[in-house]
Amino acid sequence: MCSLHQTPANRAMLLSSRANGPTPAQQVARGRSFRPLETLTEVSSLTALSSNSSSSLPTSSSATSISAAFDLATGLVTMQTSVLSPTEAGRTTSSRQYPSLTRTGVSHLQQPFHANSSLVREGENILQLLLEHYSHPDLEELVDNWYTDLGDSPVGGPLAKAAWRAIQSNLQNLHSSRLLNRLQATSRDIFEHTSQPLNMPTTAADGALEKKLCAIRWETVGMYFALIGMVIASAKNLSTSFSDRQWFSDRKATSSDAFDACIRCEALCNRVGQVNDLSMWLAVLATTLSTWCFGDDSCQAWRLMGNLTSTIFALNYHKGFQDDMNTPTYLVELRKRAIALSHELDKSLATFVGRPPRLNKSYCTIQLPLDLSDSVIIGPAELLALQISRLDGDGWNKDMSVHPASRQRAIVWLSSIREEILELSLGTITKDLVHEAQEILTRASSTWETMPHFMQYEPSLWGRMAPSTILMLLSLKLEYLYSKFLLFKMLVNQSSSHRDALIQISHETLGLVLSVMKKRDLIGSHRIDLEWTIVFYAMPCASVLILELFRLASLPKSQPSVALNRSTIIQDISVLISCCDWLTESGKGNYELCKQAQSIFSKALDQILNNEVPLTRPLPTSPTVTINDALSAKLPEAQNLDTLTQDLQWAAWLDTVDFRGEPWLEMLKPPTNFFGDLDDYSY
Repeated sequence: MCSLHQTPANRAMLLSSRANGPTPAQQVARGRSFRPLETLTEVSSLTALSSNSSSSLPTSSSATSISAAFDLATGLVTMQTSVLSPTEAGRTTSSRQYPSLTRTGVSHLQQPFHANSSLVREGENILQLLLEHYSHPDLEELVDNWYTDLGDSPVGGPLAKAAWRAIQSNLQNLHSSRLLNRLQATSRDIFEHTSQPLNMPTTAADGALEKKLCAIRWETVGMYFALIGMVIASAKNLSTSFSDRQWFSDRKATSSDAFDACIRCEALCNRVGQVNDLSMWLAVLATTLSTWCFGDDSCQAWRLMGNLTSTIFALNYHKGFQDDMNTPTYLVELRKRAIALSHELDKSLATFVGRPPRLNKSYCTIQLPLDLSDSVIIGPAELLALQISRLDGDGWNKDMSVHPASRQRAIVWLSSIREEILELSLGTITKDLVHEAQEILTRASSTWETMPHFMQYEPSLWGRMAPSTILMLLSLKLEYLYSKFLLFKMLVNQSSSHRDALIQISHETLGLVLSVMKKRDLIGSHRIDLEWTIVFYAMPCASVLILELFRLASLPKSQPSVALNRSTIIQDISVLISCCDWLTESGKGNYELCKQAQSIFSKALDQILNNEVPLTRPLPTSPTVTINDALSAKLPEAQNLDTLTQDLQWAAWLDTVDFRGEPWLEMLKPPTNFFGDLDDYSY
């Protein structure tokens, strides 16, 4: 186990910095020489700072101790600690049997937690499940290959990898406990470990994280299950050694059961009451896995995103870390990465389901993580300090390497733009929507142009970079284009002058997604990333293009769209339909969404090509209509065309794919008489 005391080198470095002032590396780490993006600061007040200076002092990642947390009562949490004397504070907190929020985080209780018999049995059952179904020797190889393919994993990062290895190193002991009928005692020991404050090592070098987590906690067991669920959910074909095992024949059941076990572990952690960095990363993994198992529109994912947000707020991490001088640099950086991932996940889910985001800029300071690799972050403190000093003034690396942290930095910028769009679309009605949308468009373009060139996707990158790296850059480009798509869609609802721009951005986004599908031989285990791009980006844009094809076909005279090449659009949508067959597999989280959209797009193309425009009812005049109204609207007689303009028709059709309200695909369900008899078709 690593020592929690200062090393001579760290002590010398600390004394030198106190005597001579901060070094350039420390200045960068403290954000003094970090110039945040000006437009971002003006727009969202997100703080683009880098890490704090390194500390050799032990730290508790869960928050404050009892002695420093005597302002616990409601109404006193935000007051100064001098309100109560230490004597009064002791009388206030000594009888508490549960953790409480303090000014700086979550309190630790000095009284030990005693797990009752039902909790111990639940823990024993989880351990039995792990040993019976999730300790197969090939699992280690499967997860290792997954990490090798992805490089530095953006999901979970070093802490998740350390948790995985810690459980792997304990499997033999767990099997021995099972043979000796001592799993109940082991479960009780894990509860005892989980109830202890999480004091992270001063350095992550030399496997210190893994060594720290070898004393098994329920958080690490939950992270173990989550990683297994992710690997199995994302792998196209499992190892041949799994072929004769019934448990692994159904990937959906296997990943879903792993998710359930992860949630059961999280429930045990909640019962114990400790809230710490492991709790936060477990919540990140659980939320991400829920989207892979059940889809991005699942209530599970939405609920777990709320749990993740609550954990961040409870730990007080929403305020940032610029004033934290007692926490090791590597730990601050891991926290920044977790917050950046959570911020992105929050905005993505909010966009997909049309609900307000939770991590609001009005209450959160989202700091940019340093643009460094995982190996540097968890390496020796001297190496970390050296690499920090080599970053440019804005915190980017100078060798133009793309790390997961590089993408996280960029996505914080782009997610801040998305938050403004969600506020404009889902918030209270603004009197000048057009002006505000145009201003956001300008800021979005400025943000993208300010992005370092090596962070911008180019088709020529294929063959020069690893597929995992290229897909990271592709996701940034798609995020930028999709934000513009959402803004133009809102603008067209106000004026037809933006129609061509919306069609162009829809086609550009769809074309970019389809261009990557041509690289299927290079994609390998990244299929789940492409499935996401199909569902989240390509399908909404394709729906707008189909609606435009319907609109043009319904006009009395041929009036081709300036922005629309009819033949190319039809070809691209046909390719999209075929991609659904290749990408989606039964059991995937978004399988039902893909198959449903595939059916609707296929039927729509058939009718467009056969000049069978579905017109059965008068076009609704309400500003808010459903797809059922718009796509089954009856074209007026020729003598009434003067009373109903093309723009009103367009606005009605366009509103059918608006992301306000239910998810776009839910609104694309046609009426029973739209495509004929659909009783035999499975959605």
